[in-house]
Amino acid sequence: MLSRLVFLRSLAGGGLGLSLFAQKQKPPKPPDLEVVEIHAVRTDEGIMIDGIVKNTSGRAWVQVQLLIDFIGSGRKPLATRRGPIESTDLASGEESEFRLRVPDIGKAIDVVVNAEDVDKRELNVRNAGPFRIE
Repeated sequence: MLSRLVFLRSLAGGGLGLSLFAQKQKPPKPPDLEVVEIHAVRTDEGIMIDGIVKNTSGRAWVQVQLLIDFIGSGRKPLATRRGPIESTDLASGEESEFRLRVPDIGKAIDVVVNAEDVDKRELNVRNAGPFRIE
């Protein structure tokens, strides 16, 4: 009986420790940008990617660069291409279009969107993909 009580107390103590550990972890960083819309199309001229991003943070972003990762079968990264959004200053809550044309990356089937600001700080992107290349 005493061993059972000791066992139950140790379980309760361990559970409390895990609970405190979970509370001390930082919450995930809120998104800075959100991909509102995107179309990736393979044409005779290469791959054309058009879309809209929205600033979902509480601060303005200057000279946002999108980093588009081209993904092949088996989720294998093939290449990354960089391109700006149309607005050079993107205030909180504003949207901006983007257009990127790149030579065809033959085995690419999906794209994933990443972003950085003028100081090359990585921005957290919500709804980043993968998006199918049509």
